[in-house]
Amino acid sequence: MPVILAPVDYMRWLGPDPDPRDLMKPFPSDLMKMWPIDTKVGSPRNNTPDIIDEIGRGPSG
Repeated sequence: MPVILAPVDYMRWLGPDPDPRDLMKPFPSDLMKMWPIDTKVGSPRNNTPDIIDEIGRGPSG
C-alpha cells in the first residue's frame, strides 16, 4: 500500500530524518477525491494525460 503524505510532510519524508515512520498512517478519506476513469489506464500503450480524465459525464459536468 502506498503512503499518502500531506504536503507539509514532504520535506520531512525526503529529508535526513532517520525515522519518519510516524508519517505512515492512514490518510484522511475526507481529503481524498475519487472519480471513474477509462479502462485504457491499464495499458502502457496509452501514454497521454487524458487517460485520467473523469468519464461518464457530459460537457456540463
